[in-house]
Amino acid sequence: MNKTNLPADSKKLRPVSTKTRTAIDALLTGRAKTQGEAAEIAGMDRTALVRALKKPNATSAINDMIRERVGTYGFLMASATAERLMQHAASEYVQADIAKTILAVNGVRPALERSQNAGQGISLTIVMRRPGDALGTDTRMIDVTPAEAAE
Repeated sequence: MNKTNLPADSKKLRPVSTKTRTAIDALLTGRAKTQGEAAEIAGMDRTALVRALKKPNATSAINDMIRERVGTYGFLMASATAERLMQHAASEYVQADIAKTILAVNGVRPALERSQNAGQGISLTIVMRRPGDALGTDTRMIDVTPAEAAE
C-alpha cells in the first residue's frame, strides 16, 4: 500500500515522453539495432534512454506497442503466411498442418475415436525385423498392444 491506500500496481502510470516513445518505436521496428542508435534517432542521450527504459511506464508502453503491432500487422502477416503455405508449400504435411490449424482456430476439430486402450484413439503398430534379415523378407508383425489392466 502507498500513501493513497491503493495497491502500488493500481497507480496510473505517466505516459512516456515523445522522445522515449520514438526510441522505443525505432527499436521495435528495427530502424535501430542498439539503444545508442535509438537514442540518436530520438534526439536524446543514450544514458537518458537507458534510465527511461528501466521505468515501469516505459515497460508498460513497450508492452502496449508490441500488443498493438502484433494485434494488427502481426495478425495480417500470420494470416497471409498461413494462406501462402497452405497453397504453395512443397510439403503436403505442411499444407495439412496449416489447414488443421486454420480449422481449429475457427472451431472445427475432428472427433477423437474412443478406444479401449489408454491412447484415446491412437493405435501403434511396430514392425520389427530380425537382425539377420537385411532384405526385409521376414515381415511378421508383432502385436505390442498393451493388455488391459485387470479390475
